Amino acid sequence: MEYRFNKKFVEFGGDYQLEREEECKLPISLLGQSIVLFDNCYFYESLVNDIAYSDYFIDATGNECFFNKIHIEDYLDERDSDKLLDYGISYAKHLSKKLAQLNEGEFNVILSYDEETCTIRFHKCREGEEYLAQDLETYLLDAVLVITN
Repeated sequence: MEYRFNKKFVEFGGDYQLEREEECKLPISLLGQSIVLFDNCYFYESLVNDIAYSDYFIDATGNECFFNKIHIEDYLDERDSDKLLDYGISYAKHLSKKLAQLNEGEFNVILSYDEETCTIRFHKCREGEEYLAQDLETYLLDAVLVITN
């Protein structure tokens, strides 16, 4: 796995948490979600029936990032900002390993964190398609982590 992150991620201690090997205890409803190929895009299987493409998203990467969005706080019993980031990093690493097992090429798992919300998205890496700016420092308010498998 390759990690890229901005300074804000380091400020929150995320670089330290990347080194932890233990996985946080997250619900099986999150950890057990299957990833499937649907219309040349990869989605959580539970979403496939609800996907309605928008003309706003001009490529597969945009569609994947829009639909494959998980808010970690929705899966936690308590609101603790330190634990929120820890759980988010743990899930991002878990998801990256799961995507690597598909043997369908590289994927990006994207974590964004702002002390109240931790959002995880993913997309397949495709030539000519980007979701994030190359310079992660342009994201001034959020800690950003990108894991490429």
